[in-house]
Amino acid sequence: MLKFLVLQKTGKDTAILFISETIRHRQHGIHDTPTEITFESLDDFLKFLNKEKEFSSLKDNYHYIKNELPQLNQWLIENPKEIISNSTIWLDLVKVCQWFIHHFEAKKYYIRELPISVHTKFIENNAKTLRAIGTRKCNSIGNWLCTKILT
Repeated sequence: MLKFLVLQKTGKDTAILFISETIRHRQHGIHDTPTEITFESLDDFLKFLNKEKEFSSLKDNYHYIKNELPQLNQWLIENPKEIISNSTIWLDLVKVCQWFIHHFEAKKYYIRELPISVHTKFIENNAKTLRAIGTRKCNSIGNWLCTKILT
């Protein structure tokens, strides 16, 4: 048996295709059980999950990071949750990474003295994410980042 259902959500139609089969159960009787649920488009799927803004932010951050730090492309593909969970701070994370790539000088600065336009504790507060990036591309971002800040 094939059933088609259109859900109404936030004033927009979301098309979902349910494929079900009739099952006879001795305790529950005869009923339809879904065997497959299909969304007509990615937009419909995102609307159903209420993740439209999150997905848009993921795409925007992915493209921004990929353009600014192309050496992190594989890391971006493998770590979408990191992109989402840090969605509001990627501009600053990229600033830090670029500074280490272009201006790093060993033993010249303490962590809070780095001439990067981020607040003084930004690197310490985001060490986990920087560690994840740095261990993937340690030579690109700087050995100091991996050894001094991230250990």
